[in-house]
Amino acid sequence: ATQRHRVDRTVVALLTSVFCSATAVLTGVTALGLHVFDLTGRELDLGLLGLAEFAPALLLVLVTGSVADRFDRRRLTSLACATAALCGVGLALYAASDPTAVGPIFLLVVAFGVARAFLAPASRSLPADAVPPERLHWLVARASAASQCGFIVGPLLGGFLYDSSPVASYV
Repeated sequence: ATQRHRVDRTVVALLTSVFCSATAVLTGVTALGLHVFDLTGRELDLGLLGLAEFAPALLLVLVTGSVADRFDRRRLTSLACATAALCGVGLALYAASDPTAVGPIFLLVVAFGVARAFLAPASRSLPADAVPPERLHWLVARASAASQCGFIVGPLLGGFLYDSSPVASYV
C-alpha cells in the first residue's frame, strides 16, 4: 500500500507538471507572438521568432539525448524548467520596461529554446521511471491528454493575460 501510494503521488505530480508546463509554454508563445507583432507589425518576425525557438533544438539534437541518458532526468528536467522560467522572468522584466526593440526578446527566446532542447528528451522519459512497465501505456495516454489540455488552455490564457498586460502573460 505504501509503494502504491508513492507511485500515485508521483503520477499526480507528473501529470500536473505536464499540464502546467504545456500551458505555460503555450501561454508564453502566444504572448511572444502578440508582443513581437505589436512592436514591429511584421509577420516575418513571427516566423523568425519560431526559428529562434526551434534552432537550438535542431543544433543540439545530438547532444541533448545523450545528456538525458547520462544524467539524472529529474534534475535535468528541473534545471531546464528553471532556466525556461528565468527566461520568462527576463521577458516579463523587458516587457515592463516599455520596449521598442525586439532584439532582446529574440535572445531570450534562443535561451528558452536551449532550455526546451534539453527538457524534451529528459522529460519524455520520466513516465518510464514513474510506473512499472505494465502501467506505462496507461500513464503515457494520460500524460498526452494532460499535454493536449495545456495546448488548449495555454493560448487562451496567453491571449487574455496579454490583453491585460504583456508582463502578466510572461509571469
